[in-house]
Amino acid sequence: AEGMAASLIGHFAYYRALQLGAAGSAVPVSSAFPVVTLIASAVIFHEALSVKKILGALLVVAGVVILKSS
Repeated sequence: AEGMAASLIGHFAYYRALQLGAAGSAVPVSSAFPVVTLIASAVIFHEALSVKKILGALLVVAGVVILKSS
């Protein structure tokens, strides 16, 4: 139930951001949620960070930077 509520809140926040600003700003920032999830899982659940996970997070960050600089 908590996961569904969190997803619903996230979707409402995303759509509100699209209403208030340009999609070019809202979409790249919202696309970075895997990085937030990775950090939270490491901090809260003490999940091990593998090289693949770190590289994946870096690719997400690089994608956001590329999209924001265009």
